[in-house]
Amino acid sequence: MKFDGWRAQLSWNRRNLVPRSRQGTPLADAFPELRAADEQLPDRTVLDGEPIVWEDGRLAFERLLDRP
Repeated sequence: MKFDGWRAQLSWNRRNLVPRSRQGTPLADAFPELRAADEQLPDRTVLDGEPIVWEDGRLAFERLLDRP
């Protein structure tokens, strides 16, 4: 499902979590919440998708609008 937000890739390799945009722009500062994934992913993992903010049982799209 496409939510019309940020498209991103998240890679985890040798204890290094790297979120990037499709163009390769680092997104770690824009999405510090992704840091929580570092303890949950196996080594050499790559995820491709759309970060979302889920609050009170709904997508909080407005919380994505002020990201750098």
